[in-house]
Formats: sequence, structure tokens, C-alpha cells
Amino acid sequence: MISITCCPLLAPVALAQPAAQVSAERLEKARKHMEEGQSLYAQKRYLDAAQAFQLAYTAQPFAAFLFNEAVCYEKAGELDRALTTFKRYLAADPNPPDAPALQARIQRIEAQIGARTPLPAPTEDPRGGDAMHSLLVFESNPPGAPAQVWQKVDPSAPPFAPQKENKGWKQVSSGPTPLVSTLAPGRYHVVVDRWRAYNRSDDEVDVATGRVVQYRASLSQGEFMGFLRVTVEAAGEARIFLDEPPSQQGKPWGVAPHGELIPRGKHRLWVEAPGFETLSQDIEIDTGEQKNLQLKLQRLDFGYLLLEGNAPKVTFYLDGQLVGTYLSEDGPLKVKASQGAHRLKAVSEDKKPYEGDVEVAGGQAREVRVVLSSRPGRGLGWTTAALSAATLGAGVYLGLRSRGLLEDLRADRRAGHLAPGDDRVGEGKTYAILANVGFVSSALLAGVATYGFLRDPTPPSMAGQGDPHEFDAPASPRRTPRPASTLRLSPVFLGQQGGLFLHGSF
Repeated sequence: MISITCCPLLAPVALAQPAAQVSAERLEKARKHMEEGQSLYAQKRYLDAAQAFQLAYTAQPFAAFLFNEAVCYEKAGELDRALTTFKRYLAADPNPPDAPALQARIQRIEAQIGARTPLPAPTEDPRGGDAMHSLLVFESNPPGAPAQVWQKVDPSAPPFAPQKENKGWKQVSSGPTPLVSTLAPGRYHVVVDRWRAYNRSDDEVDVATGRVVQYRASLSQGEFMGFLRVTVEAAGEARIFLDEPPSQQGKPWGVAPHGELIPRGKHRLWVEAPGFETLSQDIEIDTGEQKNLQLKLQRLDFGYLLLEGNAPKVTFYLDGQLVGTYLSEDGPLKVKASQGAHRLKAVSEDKKPYEGDVEVAGGQAREVRVVLSSRPGRGLGWTTAALSAATLGAGVYLGLRSRGLLEDLRADRRAGHLAPGDDRVGEGKTYAILANVGFVSSALLAGVATYGFLRDPTPPSMAGQGDPHEFDAPASPRRTPRPASTLRLSPVFLGQQGGLFLHGSF
């Protein structure tokens, strides 16, 4: 099996170095930094590019990355840093094939530093010293196999053939795998000779400008590989399945973004994420091909409401249909609903019902908490109504007693029997005053009773809605509903009273 993956890079020509420890994870980090550095280099942001190449070397310490960093410093006019980094590059690999040219370059920089002559504006090196090159990481399974890398130096040369002279081809590096080489753009032939019980394996590859090429020979399988990387524009976790649908395999091929070597040929890809439609796509990959897929998932056309209330038991209706009962000991009531606006109603015993609009987000969940207000009590109304009736009865009784005394006094006056200072006169006046007090008190209490029956001192029931969140994400903070402003009435005495009065003259 031979496989390949690539990323942008600057490097000298045909440098080979051992790679006893090639970490796929660190190489992927280096690849990302190289892509960033190459982009910055193309924009002539040389110092920023040098920092990106430095990060690539930190992720995977290959000498070629130091060369890239040094070139950027030289282009930026940072000669001291360029000189130091070129020397670090030589220390990492003391025998590069372009050593004479590199030594001449170092001497030129040292002369410029000694003279402190101003540098002209950065230009491309006409000798190709600054040209973009690529890095080859040649691996095998099992490792330690004798590997060779041949470059096609004559465009008219015939295809590479084993055990022949192969004029027009030049061997640029060799050694046990894993083997790391820096290459100029062009056509190459990679070879693993017969080794132990394994047969010879070889393949041709076109190396583009500025790439990191990860080439792997699976000596036991003899398969040829390509590199597939999948990026998904989706919130949350997107799982990728390859060649078998999600229903038929438990472990996914990877979690986006994910890249890996796969056998050449046709494949089928599935991508699923909570809250999104499952996507499937057919792909085909060639030997040594690097394929980058950027996929976008579509939201589901339904979502969930997570309903709860402030009462031990709350019954919910959605668009007039019963959807379930919330019980405080069971947690939120999960209701599936189509995307869009819906009418929600919540009722509970001895509570005011709530009714309002809620919005269901497609492929997402939303928390809704209703705060149901208690129904107002009528104890004040009944109490004051009873007191009003009692004071009215007392007023009627006292008024009748006052009128009876008044009629007796009138009768005695007509008969000539009324004596001066009759006690009934004072008694009648007292009864009349008390009767008026009773009527006034009854009227006031009747007003208070009416207010007690009609008024509603408690706020209306309300609901607070949280922001929509992914199915598998923590719930968003819920907005606590606040009571709306209410106008409360209370009896006010303005200094003038009305009532029923029984008048008499004495």
C-alpha cells in the first residue's frame, strides 16, 4: 500500500533526514501551520510567516521547516535572525545536497551584516534558492524498509523501470523508513526494495509546489492509498461514517474535522450530527490524491420544547392539543413539535392558566418555564358583605325604634299628655343617630365587598423562554418571567360620604 497527503511548505532541494518518530497528530499540526505560513509568505508578510513556520517546527521538528523560517527572516531584512536560523538548519542536517550553495548564502549574509549595508527591496532569488519546495515523509508498514526516492530530471526520460539504468532519473534520497526528504516540484518515483518476506513496492507521484507529502507503503497489503479530509459546517459534534451507514457500525470513521488515509477507489460517506439531517455522498479517490471535502448539513424541520412550571403538576396544550403533564419530580416535559410558531397553554389546579406564543427552532431545543399565579381569594368580599348586611340590619332596627318613639311623642302631643323633658325625645335622637351610622357603615362595607369580589391583586401567569440550543448541548440560561405592571385599587375616603338616612324631627 502506498499513500500520500500534502501541505504547503518552503524548503531547499533534496534534503534527506531520519524520521524515527513521525506523529500523525503532530504532522497534521505542522501541516496547518505550513498552510498558514505559505499564505502569509505569498502576501509578503514575512515575519508572520516565519512565526508560522516556527510553530510547524515545534509541532514536528524537521530541518526543512528551519530553512523556511530562515528564508522569511532574510526576505524581511532580519539578517541576524536569518543567519542564526540557517546555521540551526545546517546543524539539524549537516550534509544537505545543496550545502555549497547554502554556505555561499551564509557567507553573503555575514558580509552584509559586517558591512551593515542596506538591503534592496525583497525579490525572488533568481537562482531558485527561495523557490517553494515540498517535504516528503516516506513511511512503510512495517517500518525499517529500504526506501529510495528518484527524481525525473529529464522530461523526455522513459518511465522508471526496476533493475534498469533509468537514464533521466536521479536518486535524491534513500534510507530506512520512515524517511524524510525535501523535494523540488516535479515527478518522482518512490521505491521500497524487496525486504525480508515482503515484495518490492513502488509508485510514481507528481509533487506539486509547496506541499508536505506523506507517503506510506503497506508492504503486507499492497494497497495504494489516498488522503481524505472532511470538514463539516455544523454546530456540535458531526460524526463521519465511511463505507458502512451509521446503523450498521458503532464506531464512526472520525469526528469532523477529520482526515485519514483510505484505499483508492469509490467510497460512500455518511455524516450525522444532532439536530441535522444525515448527509450521504459518494466519493472517489486516486492513489496519492488529497481530497478535501467541505460539507454543510441541513437542519431538521422539527425541534423540542422542554416545558416546566412552578407547580407540582402542570398540564400543557400545544395548538389546542394535549401534549403532556409536567411533574416536578420528573424534570422538564420534552415535547417534539414542527419548526415555527405555536400556541402554548398551561393549566394547574388553583392557578391562573397561561396562554401565549412559543417559537420552535428546527433541529434545536428550547426551554420554556411557566410561572402560574395563584387565583385570588374572595374571603375579604364575603366578610365585608356579611358585615355590611349586619350593620344594615342594625340600622333598620334602630331607625324603626326611632320612628316608633317619634310617632308616640306626636300622639301624646296631640292628646295633650306630652310632658316637658320627656326621656323619649333623647332616646329617639340617639336611635336616629345610631341608625344613620349603621346605614353609612353598611354602604361603605358594601363598597368594600364589591371591590373584594371584583379586584384581582395577583399578576397574570407568565412564561420565560431560553435561547435555542443544540440537542446535545447544555441548556441556555433561561429568562425568568417578570410580572407585568398592574393597577391596584383600594378604597379612598375623600371626606364626603353617602348613605341611607332616616330623618325625623323632634
